[in-house]
Amino acid sequence: GVEITGKIDRVDRHKASGAFRILDYKTWDKKKSSKEVFLTTGAAAIAAAEALNLPLVTVSRSKGVWSDLQLPLYRLAFKTGVIPGLPSSAAAAEPECLHLTIARSETGTGLADDYDQRAFASDAAAQTISAVLARLRAGIFWPPLELPEDFAPLFPGVSEKEIKTGISQTWLDDQHRRLKTLPRNPEATP
Repeated sequence: GVEITGKIDRVDRHKASGAFRILDYKTWDKKKSSKEVFLTTGAAAIAAAEALNLPLVTVSRSKGVWSDLQLPLYRLAFKTGVIPGLPSSAAAAEPECLHLTIARSETGTGLADDYDQRAFASDAAAQTISAVLARLRAGIFWPPLELPEDFAPLFPGVSEKEIKTGISQTWLDDQHRRLKTLPRNPEATP
């Protein structure tokens, strides 16, 4: 029920083996580990995932919650055969998903070298994607991004709590009401 459009930076196919690789270009200062990119290991994030019955994922021997679903979404698009220009047989393949970092230095530039490909194909990734889509359909955009700087001078008459969280109390109350309407099991959500 949700249409997602986007552009994958690059899909390669090895001439000899026929293997596929999905690459997402990043302009970071250096290559990042999968833990830095995909995983939130904080207690609050893990508690929130458990409250939604989301499975934890293990990436590089660390348990946590998916925090970046870009490559799992690209893999899902690949597996469902919706990427234009790919042969129909591609959906049967299991693509390797990697970031290609283009950094300021030669030593920081290159392919990610520690991504556990099993994580992208895991039930945890698929269930997290389903849960995020269910929240979007329900109009839930929670939790809010906390603003680290002092924005009080820009918002006269707005409470400190609203400024800190970047949201109004009315919106926050609405989000709490909507959260109560979500199914507890993300697999039950179409």
